[in-house]
Amino acid sequence: MSMADLSSRVRFVEHRTDINERQIEQAREEYREGRTQIRGEISELRVELYSFSADLRAEMKELRSELKGEMDALRSEMKGEMGSLRSELKGEMDALRSEMKGEMDALRSELKGEMGTFSSEMKDELRAMRMEIREMGSELRLMQRWMTGLAFGAVAAISVLLPVVWHIAERFV
Repeated sequence: MSMADLSSRVRFVEHRTDINERQIEQAREEYREGRTQIRGEISELRVELYSFSADLRAEMKELRSELKGEMDALRSEMKGEMGSLRSELKGEMDALRSEMKGEMDALRSELKGEMGTFSSEMKDELRAMRMEIREMGSELRLMQRWMTGLAFGAVAAISVLLPVVWHIAERFV
């Protein structure tokens, strides 16, 4: 390679290096501008976000106060309705209670009358049953005496017959 070739190559490389340095510097400049632009956009978005957040908070606060007012109104309305229902039910319950008391008193007096006749009838039946039980008891005692007599008679008969049968058996054996 000759000196001229080397010299032209060096100039080419220097020229190429200058171009590369300019492109690098231009890229750095574009990067700085882009970064500055992005920072600005981020800052704007933050401002918008804070504004939106504040608006949202204000709307939520307003909705809360509206809901609280509506809930208080409903609560007071329900309280009034419950009070009127309670008084209506109390009146109906008192009326039913007095009606039931009257019916119970009537039933009680009716049962008292029936129980008086019922108890006299029951007394008569109980007397009759006592008499039957006494008669049955006397019959049982009589039967018991007969059974006892039969048992003693059987034992006596066996005690008399056993030696005789024994004696006869000894003769034939």
